[in-house]
Amino acid sequence: MAVEKEEKEQSGMDTSDAEWLLWEKEWVQAEQDLAALQELHEKHTQRHGTLLNELSSEQADVLDRLTKLQKNAKVMKSEALRHKNFRPLQIQACLRKIAAAEMELVKIRQRYPTEARFLLRCLLGDVNVRLPHMSDRFKYKQQYEDFKLQITYVIITGSSLLLALGGISTTLESLFHFLLVWFYFTVSVREHVLIQNGSRIKRWWRIHHYLAIGVSGLLLVWPKREAYRRFHPQFMVFSLFLGLVQLLQYRYQTKVLYKTRALGQSDTMDTTTDLPDVSTWLPVVGVLFIAYVFQLYIANVLRTIYYEVEDSEWQVPVLAVMFLILSVGNIVTTFNVIRAKLMARIQAASPPPKRKEA
Repeated sequence: MAVEKEEKEQSGMDTSDAEWLLWEKEWVQAEQDLAALQELHEKHTQRHGTLLNELSSEQADVLDRLTKLQKNAKVMKSEALRHKNFRPLQIQACLRKIAAAEMELVKIRQRYPTEARFLLRCLLGDVNVRLPHMSDRFKYKQQYEDFKLQITYVIITGSSLLLALGGISTTLESLFHFLLVWFYFTVSVREHVLIQNGSRIKRWWRIHHYLAIGVSGLLLVWPKREAYRRFHPQFMVFSLFLGLVQLLQYRYQTKVLYKTRALGQSDTMDTTTDLPDVSTWLPVVGVLFIAYVFQLYIANVLRTIYYEVEDSEWQVPVLAVMFLILSVGNIVTTFNVIRAKLMARIQAASPPPKRKEA
């Protein structure tokens, strides 16, 4: 029995030693793989640093040339306007060529990193948020569009629910206003990132979202007394209507952008924030102008509440002014965009001036 026990122990030790030797062999191979990986990583890091230095040098050269060309274009434009010997048609041709060149320079500049804007500097510091690949930029832009669409559905649902409840839940109303603050703040941050990556979002729409953050914040802290109760139903109707307008604009502009991108008439990073192409703007812009007039009506409602309700809160006149600014700014900006697109189409359709034969 003792001999058999000793043989079993010896057999167990032999098996353990064999397994240990096998593990050691595998570990030696793992160490060799790790050493090879470290060597490859060092080569990659060195090459990456070299490529980054070359890229930075080339970018600086391109931006330097671009700045000089932009300055030259401005000088040539002023010279063409001041030149007394040029005929009107010649001046028009010069301005058309300079405008086309300036547009190309703007497109080139959008492909390169720019300084972070105010909001991003406040939140993140002076960091580069430019995505390296166009596919990543387009994916981020699409996520921005999807985010706006999803929250728009929530806003439509929330405003409908609050209208149905008739103001019996102040908690839900506060949550709705907080949702609006968060939504407009998030949209503003994402728009700044998109601008850093080549999107052309007009300055007014960014200012519009800042004002919308302020409006939503004031509604959130407005005491739920008589003045608020008189205003609440009309604001919920406005929120519901605005959500439907934004949904219509998104659906319509998405189709237009898909078509214009396929034809090479719009940039990959263009968003649905801008107005549609001039050939298709009537249905959307007509509804947008109704929304802007609705904002004027809301401003007037707040003015009436301020004069009719005794001891109305300070939020009432401030909100009235902010809604007035939003309405006027939206109307003026939309009108200017339509006029610019119509002028661009007219200029594109007009034939170039004929040269007189000698």
